[in-house]
Amino acid sequence: MVLQESKELIVGYIKKRDGDATKNDVAKYMENVKPEEYRTSRMTTYGILKELEESRRIGAVKGARKGQSHKLIYNDRNDYDRIAGQITNIGTMLREHPEVQDRMLNLAIINLARTHKYIKNENDKQSLTQRIIDLLLKIRYKKEDLLSII
Repeated sequence: MVLQESKELIVGYIKKRDGDATKNDVAKYMENVKPEEYRTSRMTTYGILKELEESRRIGAVKGARKGQSHKLIYNDRNDYDRIAGQITNIGTMLREHPEVQDRMLNLAIINLARTHKYIKNENDKQSLTQRIIDLLLKIRYKKEDLLSII
């Protein structure tokens, strides 16, 4: 999961720089990031950036002149963040409105199917799948707690 956390730090950095970050900027940032266990080498960072570009979470915009650095931008319409956001919303709904458990269970299962259909990167797929499984377990155990009271 450290790689996933490092990936999220990179995405956060690119979002924060709002189209003004280059690959070199990101590599320097990740060599000095805290906490230290999330630090990555330059080559590892470039590999993560390549994965993020392939999964369309980020994009590279070429400079106007030849030889100018590519600026990295965050793609807010990517499948990974859309599904992750829905998982977070389901968890929030469950905490605030426990009476909608069955509806939330269906949404969690739909998002599991979407994860396996649209997310190509195995690490991203594994991360989202684990979040959905954790959510499904919370729903199951909440139902059992309610039934044991009755």
